[in-house]
Amino acid sequence: MGVAGRIELIIKNTGEDTITVQDITLLWSVNIFDYSEIRNVGEHNIQLVPGRDIKFNIGCKRRREYGYSYVPAVITFKTTDNVEFHILRFLSVRIVSDLYDYLKQTSVHEPPPKAVRIPMDVVTIPGISLPPLARNGLVMWQKPKKYEIPPTIKAQIFKSNQVGEGLKERLRKTLTFDCYQEKFSTLLYIEELQMQKDIRKYDMKEVEFQQDREDRRFFLLEVPGLAENRPSVLRGDKIFAYEHGVLKRRYEGIVHKVQQLDVKLGFRADMPFVKGKKFDIQFTFTRVTKHMEQRACENIASLGSEMRPVLFPQEGDVEQLETFKGQFRYYNRNLNSEQQLAVQRIVSGSSLPAPYLVFGPPGTGKTVTLVEAIKQVHRLIDSSIILACAPENSAADLLVERLLDHVDKGKIFRMYAASRPWDFVPQKLKDARVVNFDSVGHDVFYPSKEELMTDYRIIVTTLVTAGRLVSADFPRNHFTHIFIDEAGHATEPECIIPVANLLDPTSGQLVLAGNPKQLGPIIRSPISQEHGLETSLLERLMTTCSSYSRNSIGSYDSKLLTKLLNNYRSHRAIIEIPKQMFYDDELNECAGDFRNVMLDWEELPNKTFPIIFHPVYGKDEREANSPSFFNVAEVDTIERYLKKLLDDNVRSRRLKHLSPEMIGVISPYKRQVQKIQKMIEKRRFLKGIKVGSVEEFQGQERRIIILSTVRSTKKEFLEMDKDFHLGFLHNPKRFNVAITRAQALLILIGNPDMLSLDENWMRILR
Repeated sequence: MGVAGRIELIIKNTGEDTITVQDITLLWSVNIFDYSEIRNVGEHNIQLVPGRDIKFNIGCKRRREYGYSYVPAVITFKTTDNVEFHILRFLSVRIVSDLYDYLKQTSVHEPPPKAVRIPMDVVTIPGISLPPLARNGLVMWQKPKKYEIPPTIKAQIFKSNQVGEGLKERLRKTLTFDCYQEKFSTLLYIEELQMQKDIRKYDMKEVEFQQDREDRRFFLLEVPGLAENRPSVLRGDKIFAYEHGVLKRRYEGIVHKVQQLDVKLGFRADMPFVKGKKFDIQFTFTRVTKHMEQRACENIASLGSEMRPVLFPQEGDVEQLETFKGQFRYYNRNLNSEQQLAVQRIVSGSSLPAPYLVFGPPGTGKTVTLVEAIKQVHRLIDSSIILACAPENSAADLLVERLLDHVDKGKIFRMYAASRPWDFVPQKLKDARVVNFDSVGHDVFYPSKEELMTDYRIIVTTLVTAGRLVSADFPRNHFTHIFIDEAGHATEPECIIPVANLLDPTSGQLVLAGNPKQLGPIIRSPISQEHGLETSLLERLMTTCSSYSRNSIGSYDSKLLTKLLNNYRSHRAIIEIPKQMFYDDELNECAGDFRNVMLDWEELPNKTFPIIFHPVYGKDEREANSPSFFNVAEVDTIERYLKKLLDDNVRSRRLKHLSPEMIGVISPYKRQVQKIQKMIEKRRFLKGIKVGSVEEFQGQERRIIILSTVRSTKKEFLEMDKDFHLGFLHNPKRFNVAITRAQALLILIGNPDMLSLDENWMRILR
């Protein structure tokens, strides 16, 4: 609770003539203020001679709303010549909780200095390489080429960010199979150039290293924004250190470990470290992903026309196969008829050689359908060998967790990249021992190609890590089925990393599941965005390929696509706005008592409408040179709601069924996530609540979702969010994902004045 207090209004005459205070008028009523002292000012002749001042106390009542409250006050004066004049001032008060000192800004934000130009003749001192994997049987026979950026593209984009006529002609071409490699290769080079530019924004000046206590060869470097992937740093990346102001020599530090706020770097012994010595830091990014994507595009072209019906299917290409007529025993007995039909068509290969698409709005069971299809293919087709992929590790992990319920764990292998930390692996996967970590040191290992081909019928990886299987020269006909979940979240070149090299186009089945209206791939270059790199393979097939687009709306008899339209996740009020905004009003509500459990809650303004918008006029702040924002007033407000929901001393009897695991808190800024987590640590009864970014909640749901929007003070920050793909404003896909995670109660917290600048938020506020 805010504490009672007062505002002192001081009026001082700094002129040379006597003036009279005639009136003090507050332009609107704010119930936090007690105006009794100034209410009757007009009844008294308060004269101020030169140099004199007068003080008024404006009381501050107890109030439960956190953040700023303010009111404009007009003070009317009269001179000795009976001339009136007015002065306008804003009176404001900030209400904070007892958590304020625990969460408040600890240092003033200082933006990092601009990067300096690195000379061409700089001498590089190599760093300490990562130790070799204890077991690495996956020999890389087909390593990607370096795919150096052509000088002609570099000259135009890197220096002037302008597209010359030659490039314009290449980029304007409508994407076809014949120009597939040329167009995507060009877009990938342009995107990589933009990434090279952007990474330099994070360079640091005059920083100090901390020497690692356990091994003096290693040094710790605190990196602001690390938790928010600004910059993105992975194990094995290179970070260069220069003695401050000396640009002729740089020391290469290899990233051996990425922690929450710092990285552990390996430098050679001749690194001139002295405690307190200042260094300038240059960041780089790994080009492995771009190499994988370039190779996939090149391999598509080398395969010739046999891949055409996979990427550009025509109606005449599709084999008219009958839906599988065998006996289905569904593992998930709650599947509806559309989901069951999709599973049957995937098993029968009804779309071959074209991909089969599973599309649907949030909460319609896309992943549920995909998992059931994988289980049925595994059970009914003895010869099947499945590769299941997703763009992100969290989505790939979710597939494995659900598959483990009914598939022999000895037949499933979850293959991680060498940079994945053991701590990030879900406990269920650790317990099942289906991951490529050894049981002693928890280090990543890779079985041989022969072991992988012989021992496992289901391999699950991210799309990029699937490139290791390509490099290991897996036979093209080894995998009979490739499933890609959250396919709308990947660029097309990323999506085809496994497709171009591991799918037999004559007999292999490709299945894509996702939603193009949710989070798409993050593209840095506006040129790449404009010319199609932001469009996923799933979205392109649905919007430009007549075989899909003709059947994509309201039709269930297509042998190429299933559109799921039954919402099993959320109360109808929660899904209504996204249903209208993103899905042409095509979304059916299905029964589910759990979605009504929060109706009639005493905090709901409308007891039949399980959405709360709680206005908070806080302040978005930053600390030190961290780029990430937080808003303490919103954290205070979140704590108040969590206490109402979970504190036994506060909550009502009807909420006794709630547990912390049923609640999620979403914010787009990592520093806000950290502040909320810090609050939860202090309030121990809240332990178990998941707090994370929108990306961490994609594909998931919670009984109750609280959304902290953070933005509150400066409009110019919104442009920064657009540049770095952060925040909820001007980002409809992130907005869509965030508000559709809740099943029974959605609590939105933010500044309505700021949010109303965005048309999507304006609509939900109305």
